[in-house]
Amino acid sequence: DLFQKFCEDNGYQAVIYNATQKKNDKLHPIYHTNVVMCVTDKYVIICLDVVRDKEERKMLIRTIEKSGKEVFEITEYQMNQFSGNMLQLKNKDNESFLALSSSAHQSLTKEQIEKLESNFKLLICEIPTIEKYGGGSARCMIAEIF
Repeated sequence: DLFQKFCEDNGYQAVIYNATQKKNDKLHPIYHTNVVMCVTDKYVIICLDVVRDKEERKMLIRTIEKSGKEVFEITEYQMNQFSGNMLQLKNKDNESFLALSSSAHQSLTKEQIEKLESNFKLLICEIPTIEKYGGGSARCMIAEIF
């Protein structure tokens, strides 16, 4: 498999799982991992509900915890509101920010928001047209430079 070979050649560990979402009472493959999870310095914000296989879900949790990050679970509803499509940003002073859409923000619980605000300044943007017609959200609009 090309992905496995790429990981081996470049010193990465492949973490392969299946994720499906409910649409019209049927399960459909998730089109992009960007909607399922967001990786930050501290958390992996992830919708584990869409990983239907319990063993794959356990493997994902173990892998996240082994990386030293905390699992920050979101629901399938929150995923559909683009809560998995947030992006951590840092400024020149190394301050952490989290870019997210207003629909993602509104879907989060008070406790989830407080947890995020204790680690990031939230940058909330109103982008319903992008989300409705583009199929992506805040992270899809920002180019990452490493």
